[in-house]
Amino acid sequence: MVEMVESDRKVTLEAKHIPANCPDCELLYIAYRCGKDGAVYRVAPMIRSDEPPFVIAYQCTYEERFEQTLEGIKRMHPYVDAIVIVHDGSLSTEHMDFLANDYPKVHLFYKPWVDDFPNYRNEALKRAAEIAKEKNALANLWVLVSDPDEVFCEEFLKDTHSIAERSGGGTIFNMCKINSRDKWIYPDHVEEIQSTFYKDLFFKYEKVVRYVGVGKRLVDGKEVLGGMVHETLSPPIMGWKPIFLPEKYFYTHSKTHQEITERAARNFWINGGGNNELTDDWKELRKIAKPAGFPEDWTHAREAFRRGNVPQVIKDWLVRHRSDNDRPNVDVEMRDFFTWYFVYLHPEENTGNWKSEPKEPPRGTVGELERYIRQTYREILGRDADDSGLSNYVSLISNGVITREQLKEVLMNSDEYGARKKGEAIR
Repeated sequence: MVEMVESDRKVTLEAKHIPANCPDCELLYIAYRCGKDGAVYRVAPMIRSDEPPFVIAYQCTYEERFEQTLEGIKRMHPYVDAIVIVHDGSLSTEHMDFLANDYPKVHLFYKPWVDDFPNYRNEALKRAAEIAKEKNALANLWVLVSDPDEVFCEEFLKDTHSIAERSGGGTIFNMCKINSRDKWIYPDHVEEIQSTFYKDLFFKYEKVVRYVGVGKRLVDGKEVLGGMVHETLSPPIMGWKPIFLPEKYFYTHSKTHQEITERAARNFWINGGGNNELTDDWKELRKIAKPAGFPEDWTHAREAFRRGNVPQVIKDWLVRHRSDNDRPNVDVEMRDFFTWYFVYLHPEENTGNWKSEPKEPPRGTVGELERYIRQTYREILGRDADDSGLSNYVSLISNGVITREQLKEVLMNSDEYGARKKGEAIR
């Protein structure tokens, strides 16, 4: 039952949310359709929180990425209420003093890096909450997340407070999905592409919200839930109510192919590839690396890979898996691992002139394809696959017209996905 306003008369109805875009702000208002007569009623006035939003941005960084972090700080500093920077202790004294003197909204916090992304991000959340509490602003704290290679457009930063104000204190929406512009940096040119990807980067804080790792990790030789690389936000008490922000709001994700391959190597080395799957290939790599005296943690392992001449057993492992293509998420990281070491870091060690050429992936049985297609429909379109779509895509994948991975792109470019993206403004 929902209390509505129709002109000056309050009515109580059994109603269904109807998402709608406001022509003035391009964001949203909230409306309901009466279950009895089908009439649409608009809530007026818009619900607002008793306290103004308090926006804190955060990044986790280290010395090697300081210049990228500084670019983000320069962009955010005029518009947010505070900036939390969690670093691993590698930031130089000169850089820390520079931030303290020139950017008074920046709060620096040291936390040792232990190959655990969820843990690191939770430190940033904890520090943001402490700052907001000191300012008596915890009740309406909004957190803006970015990595050093992600920079928000100025128009979005100017509007962060007004966007949060329209959330009704998180009752209308509490999570904003922001469009990514991919900026590929090549030796001789730069390409910027508007992607179809939206990332959860601006949300209302609640005490129960924290980062949890997807997949598994090894603890004392046992597999337990909660991986160390890819993380997701646990929901607030009433769940996430996301909206897709208009495309005029975006962030730019700058990257080179060498950086992408290094991160793939990092993700695989730390927690086994894909969504922290602790694969047998990963277990084999870590097993052969340890007796060879190779560092176990990523910080020191990365230094060893960069120096080169790693133990032969590790080189053999990289060469052996350079073309694996059975598991889309895992195997691309192993191929990138090979590329990072033998193409970008030490081509002189590629004595066999090896190349990373993905094998033709297995297409799977009809039953396997149907399960994959149903799952992809639910992830992208939020519904089960209809019979005609299921049959059509089984045929297309089986005959090699499209790959499994291309199915996601096809669905994300569909009119239905575009309509759903707007429709998720309110649930």
